[in-house]
Amino acid sequence: MPRRMIELLTKLRDLGFTDEDFDIVTHQKEKKVTIQMRIDYCRGIGSFQKNGRMSQTKGRLEIVLSEFLLRHGSRPAKRGEFRAVAQDALQRIPDA
Repeated sequence: MPRRMIELLTKLRDLGFTDEDFDIVTHQKEKKVTIQMRIDYCRGIGSFQKNGRMSQTKGRLEIVLSEFLLRHGSRPAKRGEFRAVAQDALQRIPDA
């Protein structure tokens, strides 16, 4: 799963997903975590805890990517376009 998280974050970042957008869907609310910090962390671990908070974040990122591609195709995002999609993903997979 960490490999998939890296893929998702890389694809999303290439489309214009920002650290602020990531902040909406990440489980890490007590401290600011950037996209690059999460990628680096995922490179250093073998797996996520099943049904844990990282799995929830990965699920939200899956939603964000699929919804964005469905709505906008593979063109780069305009400023703020990811915000609504990220908030929707958080509603669909709330923090446990």
